[in-house]
Amino acid sequence: MGQVDIAEFLKRGLCVLVATRDAALSPLCVSASAVALDGPGRAIVYLPAYESAPALANLRANGAVAVLVEEPTTHRGIQMKGRSLAVREATVPELDHVAEFVARTKAELSAIGFAPTVLERMNFTPCTAVEFTVEQVFEQTPGPGAGRAVEARA
Repeated sequence: MGQVDIAEFLKRGLCVLVATRDAALSPLCVSASAVALDGPGRAIVYLPAYESAPALANLRANGAVAVLVEEPTTHRGIQMKGRSLAVREATVPELDHVAEFVARTKAELSAIGFAPTVLERMNFTPCTAVEFTVEQVFEQTPGPGAGRAVEARA
C-alpha cells in the first residue's frame, strides 16, 4: 500500500468535489470551496451555499461522504471517504482559510487557461463547514494506481 501526505498535498492549488448519496443510493456530486485536516482521521470540507443544499440534506440523512481533491495542472488526486460528524456554519478563521485555499485554486486554474473573467465570477462563499471522519484514502491520479487504497501520513 502506498502512502500520501495529505497535509502537504492540501497546500497546493486544488479543486475539491464532494460526493454524497440519498436514501435510494442516487449519487450527487457538488463542488466544494476548500478542505482542511482537523486532527488524526478527521477533516473539514467547506460547501458553497449556492449549490450545497441537496448535498447537505444527504449528509444530514445518512452521513456518507467522499471528498475528491485534485490538482488541475497535473491531475494528481486523492479521495477521502468517511462519515459526516457535524454540519455547521464556517467560522471567521475558517473563512480566512477558505479564501487562501480559493486563491491557490484560482491560480492553478489560471495556469491551465481559465480566463480572469471566469475566475472572478466563481463563487465559493458563503459556505457551510462539514466535519467528517477520514476512514479510507484512495489514489485518484489517472494511471495504473488509480483507485488503490493508500495510507495517509499525518
